[in-house]
Amino acid sequence: MRSEARSITSPAVPPSTGKQEPRMPRPVLLVTGTSTGIGRTTAIEAARAGWQVVATVRDPARADGLRAEAAEARVELEVRALDVTDPDSVAACLRAVEEEQGRLDALVNNAGAGHLAPRNSRTRRSCAA
Repeated sequence: MRSEARSITSPAVPPSTGKQEPRMPRPVLLVTGTSTGIGRTTAIEAARAGWQVVATVRDPARADGLRAEAAEARVELEVRALDVTDPDSVAACLRAVEEEQGRLDALVNNAGAGHLAPRNSRTRRSCAA
């Protein structure tokens, strides 16, 4: 019995018929927190796998490393500013993606935000805000 392995991270590619077939649009993925670490690696690897990646950073001045790594990997990323703690920034980013890409197929919400406070000083309600 022969098993067939398939990648679940790349879009399916049908066998070639020798004719020029219309290209399927690449799925659009937005990744937050891509300045460094897991977010950066996720964005690069998703682009390698065939996704059209919108990579977001809170501080655009810190995106040079992301752009350099993408260039070295020979992948394209659209880099956008996004502060996930600012509802106006989130709305503006989503609006821009919708206008430019026409859709958003997936989200990797990697960015984190922390609020330092004494352990017992926060209520459930303040943590939900």
